[in-house]
Amino acid sequence: MKKKLTKKDELMREAGLLIGQLAQADGIKTIDGIHQLTAGLIKQALERILEVEQEEELGYKKYQY
Repeated sequence: MKKKLTKKDELMREAGLLIGQLAQADGIKTIDGIHQLTAGLIKQALERILEVEQEEELGYKKYQY
């Protein structure tokens, strides 16, 4: 009997597949290339998290007054 995946498990699986496709499309073949790719992805994720946090704290989006 197969264990039902949670939404988080499904999203993690999809993210892994997308990262693999991105690495392949960029021609990444070394561990250094993977490190650079993941560092860029983490940077983008953290920037987005901070934007959302700021929007929620201030009550409006960036550049809105």
